[in-house]
Amino acid sequence: MKSLHGMTLENVKLHLCGSNGIEIAGRILRPDETKSYVEFTLSHAFPVVTCDNTCIHPQVVANSYRTMQDKVFDLAHMLRAYNPKDNPRDYILGCVVAVEFPETPDGGWKVQGDKSRAPGIRGAAVMWKKAENVETILNQYFNGQVDWTVSMEQLFDLGNSAFIVKATGANEDWEEWVKKTPDDLKTLGWTYVPFVEAPNDLLACYDKKTRAVKQYRGCETLLMFGGLNGDVHYNGVGLTPMGKENEAQVVQMLASEKLIKVNGELMPDIIGLLKQTAEILELS
Repeated sequence: MKSLHGMTLENVKLHLCGSNGIEIAGRILRPDETKSYVEFTLSHAFPVVTCDNTCIHPQVVANSYRTMQDKVFDLAHMLRAYNPKDNPRDYILGCVVAVEFPETPDGGWKVQGDKSRAPGIRGAAVMWKKAENVETILNQYFNGQVDWTVSMEQLFDLGNSAFIVKATGANEDWEEWVKKTPDDLKTLGWTYVPFVEAPNDLLACYDKKTRAVKQYRGCETLLMFGGLNGDVHYNGVGLTPMGKENEAQVVQMLASEKLIKVNGELMPDIIGLLKQTAEILELS
């Protein structure tokens, strides 16, 4: 702790970016004094499953991932449009500026049983340093105070979605659905039931308000957004300390300047910059 002309100074963390910044979608993103960047992965394909028992086929992610670009990057989904009662104002940090997804393999996308091989969207968002909370978020990240992750915001059509149930014959009426189930899902023990064909007791497993899914007749049950070859619309990404997809992650945050606390408030370390260039200021 040091003082200068009555001010309390505290070094917080040196925030440095690599010389090349973030390479993504043919771009190189480099932070500066007014912007920082977040590299992240999310919306991994099935067999990755959210805590709400929802999932998405890799072909649907491939069909849809581009809609995530240029969408809002917010704090913990706290937008007035989502919940005007609890969120009287918007907490916007920046914008998603680039997204990538692997090229479709020969023979098309298939589901496999290894979660570690499930493809996901790789993205990057700019966070504007003058936006409320951004400097605090950077400080918490670089000092290891908060393990930030990301959470997707998406629109989907139940009409092109489906249930998959971990059972090959929940009742006799399922014979036709079992026959129509793709081999990659059937091999893993799942039966594919289009939402529009599902019986009422299976439909009752989905809560439209919470988007959560419960078991059907004691069998593991998931809602597959977009079915096998439909699409979803990604309308934003939330930065949050707690997400619904365990495999989602913040890969890195990049900022380009040293921060200090002056009287308890974060601000650029102008004194440090002067000291580095001229070595004329003694703070000790």
